[in-house]
Amino acid sequence: MIMLVENDFDQVHDLIDLFRQEGIEVCHAISFQCAGEEAIALARQKKPLLIIMDIVLGATGLDGISTAKEIRQFLPDVPILFRTVFSTHTLPPAFRSRLLEIPNHQLIPKNGRVKDLVDIVRLKLPRRTKLFVCYSREDKDFVTELQEHLRASLKPLCDYFIDVLIEDGSDWRRAIDNALATACAGVLLVSPTFCSSSFITEEELPRLQEAAEKEYLRLFPVLVRDTAQDALKKARLDSISFVGNSFANPWIHLSKPNRQRKWCELVDKVIALLRNAT
Repeated sequence: MIMLVENDFDQVHDLIDLFRQEGIEVCHAISFQCAGEEAIALARQKKPLLIIMDIVLGATGLDGISTAKEIRQFLPDVPILFRTVFSTHTLPPAFRSRLLEIPNHQLIPKNGRVKDLVDIVRLKLPRRTKLFVCYSREDKDFVTELQEHLRASLKPLCDYFIDVLIEDGSDWRRAIDNALATACAGVLLVSPTFCSSSFITEEELPRLQEAAEKEYLRLFPVLVRDTAQDALKKARLDSISFVGNSFANPWIHLSKPNRQRKWCELVDKVIALLRNAT
């Protein structure tokens, strides 16, 4: 997800539409009076992977540089693109000296081609080359089985993401956001608790499904436990094809040797997809 910060909606509404057409998630803080303050609050909530912001954000409130400095306190590495009418050579000295305090930033012209901005954003955003495993904690035994096969060929965190790999004390929400943004494959371990998890059905699953609909990601849904049709429907999983005939025969009913064979077949498909993405 990227964040746009402006004081004039007319300046960015076409840009928002274009990014969304390109499959790039966008949140925005647009306010004539206090866009900077809104941006800080929104950045804390959404934890964007990139920020596009005007240097001048209106006559009142924080300007773009002050806003970026505040955001840097809790998002120290996020790239920031400052949209401005100034070039590097015409930038006022006061702005230039303050920008030295903002690492990992870039000036981009407001009157430049929109396509060029989209290209810059794509270069700055991480590529989709990883696997994201979406599951309920109650199904951790299935995750353990899957991970045994993943470890044989893939590197944890580098090639695949499972939330149990997040280190203690880390920003778990940002780790999940980053993993979702860099996933080209998603394994869904579907069960009643998967379908009833608000975090899965409101946060992770919609983003995976949206990316799959735009063909940025391929989903591998596995029905690991018997699940009511109504629960699947509420999670928008009632009309998809489950892996390995698991809809007719959830994997909990398979013998362990048969389930191991199914995991091998699934992991082979995932690995082929990841290799094509790199």
